[in-house]
Amino acid sequence: MTLRVRQARAEDFESVARLLAELGRPAVLGGDDESDHRARYAGWLAAPELEVFVAEEDGEVVGLIDVELLPRLNFPGPMAWVPDLIVSERHRSRGAGAALLARAEEAAREAGAFALALESGHWRTRAHAFYLREGMSDSAKSFVKVLRTDLDWPPRPPSVAPESSRSPHRSMAVRPAEDADLEAINEIYNHYVMTSHVTFDLEPTSISWRREWFRHYGEAGPYRLLVAEADGTCVGFATSSRYRMRPAYGTSVETSAYVAPDAQGRGVGTALYEALFRALAKEDVHRAYAGIALPNPASVRLHERFGFKQAGVFSEQGRKLGRYWDVAWFERQL
Repeated sequence: MTLRVRQARAEDFESVARLLAELGRPAVLGGDDESDHRARYAGWLAAPELEVFVAEEDGEVVGLIDVELLPRLNFPGPMAWVPDLIVSERHRSRGAGAALLARAEEAAREAGAFALALESGHWRTRAHAFYLREGMSDSAKSFVKVLRTDLDWPPRPPSVAPESSRSPHRSMAVRPAEDADLEAINEIYNHYVMTSHVTFDLEPTSISWRREWFRHYGEAGPYRLLVAEADGTCVGFATSSRYRMRPAYGTSVETSAYVAPDAQGRGVGTALYEALFRALAKEDVHRAYAGIALPNPASVRLHERFGFKQAGVFSEQGRKLGRYWDVAWFERQL
């Protein structure tokens, strides 16, 4: 199956109307006022401060997002507001939502917006987890992604210390992994296997396979496995692994980090990578590489924070969740 995101068109009216009805909006197809709604839809598409995109899978419109640019006092650019983000029930967990949100962010950045925001009902817990995975912050009823960091906004509450000076957990420690950590590591990893495109495994890994995998890592040398432990619980892990089997690749490693879904946005990935690269600085490692299936803005931000630069993008390198995914490769000199 092929998924693409494109600008909405007038002929998408019936598909858009069905999506809105699925979300609980009044059903208008076949009603007495359908012609009125068609006219309103045409005016909606023509609004100068609004962009509307649809996700299309094999010719069928399966999702919708609209982005409204709202001028704000004291800011040089607008706020990008998302009134609607809808994916058909039958097509969820296939990447359409992530692709639509990524396109909305791209449009917002092109317009110079300082933030991208949307509102979500408190009962939509799965949607909330998705927004957090895509790098948005929970702000009561709204989810916000700050796009411009040069404005010193939003202000921090006076009682909150700067992010760099406070621990993401009351008692988080990063240490070499032990055999007792493998079940937690496997649970974290398999969550992403079953729910996302960030790993290209298609089936959950067994604990017996995980124990064999564990034998490749040590507390010294270039191949490391670290875990983040908070309040006695493993909340994430990071690895530096063999990049390729041929001997000349021996001074290169491939790095990755996975964070438990309920620990995202708390600095766990940053703490893991800080410890990992501190350990690798003592080893005979010349380059670190990371492959990131796109879109994954949170992972891109993490790697760029640690000095990774994008070296290239392979198009449609893997197929999962009914579609092909591009993979960006990043490198860092050590």
